[in-house]
Amino acid sequence: MREHLRQATLTAAVCVLAIAAYTTIRGGSDTASARAASAPSGDVLHVTGTATVNLKPDRAVISFTTHGRGPTLAAAQNRASRKMRAVIAAMTAGGVAGRDMQTHDQFATRAGRHAAGYVAEQSLAVTVRNISRAGTLDAAGVSAGAHSSEGPVFSLAGKQRGYRAALAAAVKQARSQAAAMAAAAGLRITGVVSIQEDQNDRYAVYGAASADSLAPSRVLAVPTRPGRSQVSASVTAVFADAPA
Repeated sequence: MREHLRQATLTAAVCVLAIAAYTTIRGGSDTASARAASAPSGDVLHVTGTATVNLKPDRAVISFTTHGRGPTLAAAQNRASRKMRAVIAAMTAGGVAGRDMQTHDQFATRAGRHAAGYVAEQSLAVTVRNISRAGTLDAAGVSAGAHSSEGPVFSLAGKQRGYRAALAAAVKQARSQAAAMAAAAGLRITGVVSIQEDQNDRYAVYGAASADSLAPSRVLAVPTRPGRSQVSASVTAVFADAPA
């Protein structure tokens, strides 16, 4: 009797375990089916859009250097300073504001082993906001006593404005390219998955300026050509597509 009862209990336990295992497998299958049903359908297109906009420069920078020589360090420095004050006065008379002038790289030292006395140099960077006057201001600085001049170097004051315009054009180009690819494949664009900016194309490349060398005895306005500034942008975009 006891043996029969033990056998019945064992059979009942096996049945319970079998039912539990079946329920677990069925539940896991249902979960997998639900996940498969919720997976996104359709494909995506990866495209790169690149654009360049040409803008007119609105700022220029001219650099001047004055030179002084004398039997003492103070004498050389004073001569360079007098010329620098004259250059600054010429820029002020030409309409350049004080905030747009910055002195830098002043130094004074012995002339050298084979030259007597001392030499001194001082430099001035001038930001020109009215670029049509860049050539006149360059000549004015040389006439005032500058030992050398460099520039004008043209640029854009609002680099971000130019870059945003290039970025918008790059996105439009990417969308147009994706639409053409989808149409050729019998598909249609259904939305944007992602757009990533390419940081490497952020910087502007400026058009070259031209200036002619002039004799110091008669300094005329330096001929300049500001040209156009090019700003480029690139994006990588992912578009969702579906059958047309």
